[in-house]
Amino acid sequence: MSAYYFSHILTELSEKLTIAVELMGANACARIRQIVSSATGDTESDFVANSNMMVFAKSVESAACQADKIFGHPGGPSFRGSPRLVGTTLALIKPHAVAEGLTGRIWTAIQNGGFCVTAARLYRLSKVDAAEFLEVYKGVVHEYPEMLDQFSSGPCVALEIASSTESNGSTLKAFRDFVGPSDPVNGGV
Repeated sequence: MSAYYFSHILTELSEKLTIAVELMGANACARIRQIVSSATGDTESDFVANSNMMVFAKSVESAACQADKIFGHPGGPSFRGSPRLVGTTLALIKPHAVAEGLTGRIWTAIQNGGFCVTAARLYRLSKVDAAEFLEVYKGVVHEYPEMLDQFSSGPCVALEIASSTESNGSTLKAFRDFVGPSDPVNGGV
């Protein structure tokens, strides 16, 4: 792929609403290529783009190289997918909800509640990480040991949330009101 073509695609993608998705599965590159190639007619390029639909790579190796060029390594010096960290709050989709396939429903409920997801990342917390995250509950909440086990039991999704209607920094209060108490009997989501 020429540097000009790649630069053109990056410019075009940055000027539009863009969602980056990593698709994984048996023959994922070939399956996506088949779907998009039937729409574009391009079956030979290493990097296929239909600006009205999607951009994808021909192989796993090419995808990794292109993702590195576009996004850098998460957490590395060239990573540009940084959260805003201003006027936002954290929503954490717990491992049991991720395992039950509820991430999409929760994300949609958050958006339908008048909030925007401004950053998202999948994490797997160790017991030590979970204990640090939940430290304020230690000795306060009777269920702390169970909470610790839950948070370290599998992957969770961290979402940075901004209110789409509040501009005075009250995203935290608005989101807490939306979600409700952590007790599932009285909770909102």
